[in-house]
Amino acid sequence: MVVSSDQALTTYGTDSFALMESHRHAWRKCIVGAVESTLLVLACLCVAVALPSMSIAFEFTGAIGASALMLVFPPLFYLRLSPTPWLSFKKPCAFGLVAVGVVSATLSTYEIITTM
Repeated sequence: MVVSSDQALTTYGTDSFALMESHRHAWRKCIVGAVESTLLVLACLCVAVALPSMSIAFEFTGAIGASALMLVFPPLFYLRLSPTPWLSFKKPCAFGLVAVGVVSATLSTYEIITTM
């Protein structure tokens, strides 16, 4: 197939126009990202100034994060990915473990709040 110079220029022109259109709004994404990052840093600064000690932040992180990582997420992943039928022995056990994890996270968070 032979392409004339007019077709090549036209094709090149539309490609560059599409590229120019995609980069036209790129600066908006950059500004939005910078504003979001600034707001996140300011929120972290406010939390750091408001907390009397870092132990409160570590306690909440441990209470919620450890319970979720050890007791809630693994059985949820098993329930989602397992091809076994719903009436098998393992699925109700997984639901029970999720319930234990949610109760554990709730009770440990409650204890942290009451001891503050």
